[in-house]
Amino acid sequence: MEIATADLADALFREKVLRARQQTPSEKWAICFELHELAIATMRAGIVAQFPERDDSGIAAELDRRLRIRRQLEEQGIYVPIPDAEPPCP
Repeated sequence: MEIATADLADALFREKVLRARQQTPSEKWAICFELHELAIATMRAGIVAQFPERDDSGIAAELDRRLRIRRQLEEQGIYVPIPDAEPPCP
């Protein structure tokens, strides 16, 4: 049973890679922008859940603060993307 699941996962991953190879750079960039927008919307939803009393400007300020912290962590080498993984965007 476990082997069949692994084989299925491998087949699905292979199909995904083959589809990605057929995409144009424009299509790949469009996906990157969609993923970025989804990530920002998810972060905003988390901020609203944590601070329901904040208005749009307060939510935007908190989002900016969190993104700034993430950037600082990366610049200081505290947050390091996985080196073996390919970048999600072209």
